[in-house]
Amino acid sequence: MSKAIYVASSEPNSGKAVITLGLMNILVGKIKKIAYFKPVIRENGGNHRDVNIETIIDHYGLNIAYEDAYAFTYREWLKYRSEGNNAFIIDTIIAKYKKLEDAFDFVVVDGMDLEGEGASFEFSSNVEIAKNLGIPIILIVKAEGYSSDEVTRNVLSTLQTLADKEVGLVAVIANKTDPEKAEELKSLFTRLLPGDVLNSVIPLTRELKSPTMKEIVEAVDGKLLFGENYLSNRVDHFIVGAMQLRKCLLHLEENTLI
Repeated sequence: MSKAIYVASSEPNSGKAVITLGLMNILVGKIKKIAYFKPVIRENGGNHRDVNIETIIDHYGLNIAYEDAYAFTYREWLKYRSEGNNAFIIDTIIAKYKKLEDAFDFVVVDGMDLEGEGASFEFSSNVEIAKNLGIPIILIVKAEGYSSDEVTRNVLSTLQTLADKEVGLVAVIANKTDPEKAEELKSLFTRLLPGDVLNSVIPLTRELKSPTMKEIVEAVDGKLLFGENYLSNRVDHFIVGAMQLRKCLLHLEENTLI
């Protein structure tokens, strides 16, 4: 039985980070010694530290050094791939993963975050890494913007890819599903997915897409003049106030940032 699970998404903006946090939250209550590992991290501006690693290590009090929780930055990974050093990449990832596997009861491996036009290539790399680590995948798919049939076809196509690569699949989670389509999609999954694959459909919660005023102030390096008690307010809409006040007022909705 595997001592790990590999969380991977099939396209960008699937909500993988939030689902991984939820998975960690469940597992820390059931497993005494748990580790978190990202094979490849995205550089975070000038900080060059992965916010997911820092958040999970800090929030759950994991006994892991930051440097042990990843193998490569995305820039390093691209460099070695372009030089044809794929064997070095896989060997390094395996070595760092095995160090955690030997020291902990269970490892949650958080797959490469997908972005832009390279998402298909990056997903293939996730499958390759999972295969070489010998651990099964939890697949996160984005349902937002797709019909139930389209989501199901995409999942079945991905399942075939995993089967061809001999990579195990534990569960499929359709995230950001239109609440009105959730039951329909759940029915399709139950009917068409293999019986040994767990499946779940998570309705879209629009509030999770809305930043707070505190997050906006921090993102723009803003100076707070007043209203500290309102920093937790959510921003659902924004407008540019380049108009007369009487016209601007006509565009206001609840939770609007001007």
